[in-house]
Amino acid sequence: MKKKFFSLLSAAAVILSLTALPCYADETSVTEFMIEKDIVLFNAEGCQIYEPNITYTYTVAPAAVENASVTVRNDDDSVQVIGIRSGIANAVRIKGNAPEAEWDSTAVLTFGADSLTDTSQENTVITINSAHVDENLNIQLNASAIYQNGLNPPGIYRYQLTDTTSEETLTSAGIRRNPEYQEILYLDVYTKYNTEKDNFIIYGYVLFQDDSANASSHSFENTTESEADKITGYDVESEQIPDPSDPGTFVIISDQYHTHNIEIRKKTAGDLADVSHPFPFTLALTNEIIQSQADFYDSQNTQKQLSADGTYTEDTALRNGESIIFFGLPEHTSIRVTEINDTADQYTVSASMNDEPITLSSAMTGDQQSFSTEQQSIQKSDGRDSILFINTLHDISVTGVFFTVMPFVCITIAGMFLLIICLRNKKSV
Repeated sequence: MKKKFFSLLSAAAVILSLTALPCYADETSVTEFMIEKDIVLFNAEGCQIYEPNITYTYTVAPAAVENASVTVRNDDDSVQVIGIRSGIANAVRIKGNAPEAEWDSTAVLTFGADSLTDTSQENTVITINSAHVDENLNIQLNASAIYQNGLNPPGIYRYQLTDTTSEETLTSAGIRRNPEYQEILYLDVYTKYNTEKDNFIIYGYVLFQDDSANASSHSFENTTESEADKITGYDVESEQIPDPSDPGTFVIISDQYHTHNIEIRKKTAGDLADVSHPFPFTLALTNEIIQSQADFYDSQNTQKQLSADGTYTEDTALRNGESIIFFGLPEHTSIRVTEINDTADQYTVSASMNDEPITLSSAMTGDQQSFSTEQQSIQKSDGRDSILFINTLHDISVTGVFFTVMPFVCITIAGMFLLIICLRNKKSV
């Protein structure tokens, strides 16, 4: 969260002129804390969805520093300046969220479809209250590793935490990343001597962003403006930039995951159309961009998953008035719907998507006729996409049957009449 400063001892309140800080009573040379990584979730209808399957990667290392400092104005108006130094290697380590993870200079955070999660509705403005999922990146600070048996002086040491997740990984998982997203965060670690003066202790730390050309010279002063630089992680409360279209407001630039829903509906029309027959359907999903085995679910709350190549196929059957719905499909997903007429009747089959007619191709397999759509994009942002198949079979008029047969009857009678006339004429001769 912006305007929040982490501390371990009450002395930090004096040094940075802050008053309400969490503290520890015992001096310690090793401190651990966590920062959040958030993904904001969206759905076209605001339905619950499964979170994306993605593994983020991170590194931590000493940051290059030049002419950076913390400036504090004391109650007597005197000014105290404390220089910031480049961090000492291996004094700050990170650990991901896997049970077997260990402290290191690199770490991974894995998101996956653990359970259904709330979403924000598509096209809504992101706020700090927007639905999101988060995982914790663990950070360990070791004052003894900075002290190095007295080789280094006490003071403030700066480290660089970097999100090294590749663009390919983000795209494959369906993550939208804002161009203003800041992969690099900076961590200043505050150290001082312990009581015996034979080691360092950690008494505070500050996490901040800096997108300037020379972030290594970032300095803090005990002002409201400098407090606004401080953050809590890769989270919605920290990842904010001024909105150029609305001065005084902010835009949140956290990673986003957008999903859509599709419903396949079945109707029959005409007095001879069978309202109880289950017509076979094949539903074929394709996503050529998302290759992370994205999870979704159907109207029976059955969890499903796109394959590693972004495909999914399901055979089902629908009667008149029935439908099947897929919820939480990642963007760029399309569907091809095929219906098979396995009856002896020749139905007229039509289809539409979102009330707009779509073209069907027809094929014969043995004595069964199938009707297929082209790949249809699932992309409606203000509700659910819907594909409707209608099978029509009208009744046959009895009068129509009579008049259809009558010409043949008339011809037969006329032929018999002519034959009788010919026979009579022959006898007369």
